[in-house]
Amino acid sequence: MTKLTKPFFALLLAVGLLSSCKIVLQLPDGGGIESASGTNDCTSSECIIEWDGSEPFVDTFTAIPPADSYFIEWQKAHGYLCGGSVIPCDLNLPATPAAAGDTTVHLQPVFGRLDAERSPAPTAPAASDATYAKAWTPSRVDDCAVSENVSPTLAPVSEALGGIDFERRLYEPSIVYTDETFTMMLRREWPAATMTLQEAVNDIATFYAADGADTVILYDDGTHGDVTAGDSVYTRSCLAVDTDFLGIPNRDFEVSYDLFYGDPALRGSETVTRVSKAVRMNDAGIFITLGDAYTSAMGRGRHWEIFNPGSCDSCQRAWHHFGDIFDFFVLSPREAFGGQGYTRVHDFISGTGHAPPFPQGAYWPHPMDDGKEHPEYIGMVYSGWPLGGGGISHELAHGLLGINTIDFPAPGEGQWNAGDGAHIDGTSTLTGNLQGPIWDPIRGFPIPVKIDDGSSPNDWELPEAAFAVDEAGNVSLIPATTATLQWADIFLYMMGLMDASEATQRYYKVVNPQLEDCRNTDYAYICSGTRVEAEELVEFGVAELIERYGPWGSSVSSFNPKLLKVGMLQASDRMHTDAEITLYSRVNRQLASTSLKSASAAEDALWYWSTGGRSQFQIDFRNYLLPAAN
Repeated sequence: MTKLTKPFFALLLAVGLLSSCKIVLQLPDGGGIESASGTNDCTSSECIIEWDGSEPFVDTFTAIPPADSYFIEWQKAHGYLCGGSVIPCDLNLPATPAAAGDTTVHLQPVFGRLDAERSPAPTAPAASDATYAKAWTPSRVDDCAVSENVSPTLAPVSEALGGIDFERRLYEPSIVYTDETFTMMLRREWPAATMTLQEAVNDIATFYAADGADTVILYDDGTHGDVTAGDSVYTRSCLAVDTDFLGIPNRDFEVSYDLFYGDPALRGSETVTRVSKAVRMNDAGIFITLGDAYTSAMGRGRHWEIFNPGSCDSCQRAWHHFGDIFDFFVLSPREAFGGQGYTRVHDFISGTGHAPPFPQGAYWPHPMDDGKEHPEYIGMVYSGWPLGGGGISHELAHGLLGINTIDFPAPGEGQWNAGDGAHIDGTSTLTGNLQGPIWDPIRGFPIPVKIDDGSSPNDWELPEAAFAVDEAGNVSLIPATTATLQWADIFLYMMGLMDASEATQRYYKVVNPQLEDCRNTDYAYICSGTRVEAEELVEFGVAELIERYGPWGSSVSSFNPKLLKVGMLQASDRMHTDAEITLYSRVNRQLASTSLKSASAAEDALWYWSTGGRSQFQIDFRNYLLPAAN
């Protein structure tokens, strides 16, 4: 929450100690202000709270935009509370002895207008669609039969798998509680009508047959859940996670062989509200069903058909229900499809050196399905790993920073992105989660340089190395810490989160470093010496960036980098199960967390923490729903 800051107390003291104070809530553009106490709500153009100072005043105010608008920030002006803040205004005023003098302060939300013309909702699948908006819950471990409670997606998934010519494994569902069952399907050329679990995944202990079979066998003979005999899709229904072997999840959810399993105690912990036949939502995400088109694309390994910006039905449904309010979309399937990636749609931020393949300020060359430009929309993240929240922060940073500058801060090996032209090399003193480690100078990627600092007798536990440069220009190796995932001032400036006058830190690109006292292992280049000789040190900072590319700016007035509006779109063919909703809700909330604690390596860098509290994600859009569509 935004605490009342010293400038407000200075405002009170400027007129002397108070005999009374008026807090004026203003709503010139409609909407409302809700108070946590429930006693100071406001829905008219002006509401006055009288406070005589005899008792503390404690309350939290939340801006509620009109149906055709969205909240930008609290008004910034002299005498206005929480000016510039983008989160609820938290007031905690101590009791003030009465004396001569009165004062008046104001609290006013600033709202932006939504695009008046909604995107047309995609045409709903035909009534014969086997999966569209169908609700289904997997059988429990103690009550499963292979021919009963069959998922509506099983037949179309099997058909899609049978039509490809490469190996592919899928589960239905791939996210379960440990007391639920699932079906495994494996497309593989195989000389027999059956195969064992060990032959399928080189494992005999992770899963077991909940219907009592001693050995897990996959079938391609039309039995045990197999849909079509002889199509090279080997199937077994009524499988379950062996918790005796894997243990109880030590987090909410764990993963093994791309099967995600969670604690049954979480069942029912999440609720969703139905927005339309295809869309449900809660505070952490928007859950969208797309029908057989999703099933077919995923079964054939053609996820791009679903997550293509130019044909994104999930995006169209979000715009249709909420309007043009999203800076980014994050699109996730209901199974593991691997990794994250970013697609640019609209580049309206200047002063970063970003050089897109189409003109600055232009839109993605392929139009959206609705033919509209959606000016605030920057781009799309595809997230194909259900527990991959940290990677999403990495991809969204590409949307704000680009990092495909050319010859900055110096040409050739002096570039900060000399490695792949899109990420920051480890050979600099910069920090941020777009920066890779220092790679082995001989073998290169993916062998990192580690530093033997005596912290562990095991080589694999030694920390990765980073560069430090002292005032005399001496270069040394130091252990990298989680602080290397926090954004350097120059990147905070490039994101629009820090003024150039604040970003005074200087940095160095270390050109062709020579390391000492190092040894090779299969997975690392480990150095016990810390002294480094460099061919050249290139010093730079924000001043050089501005000299090269001009000042930071945005051509979209409603864009606010302090509060990135990120639509978390979870796509499926059928309706999402309880376990799927629970996993994604918890992962998404962690991504949007406003904790300033450092992130673990497994979690990567949480956005709020990595920006030092300067920016956060908004993922809750329940108050932004437009009037229901016909």
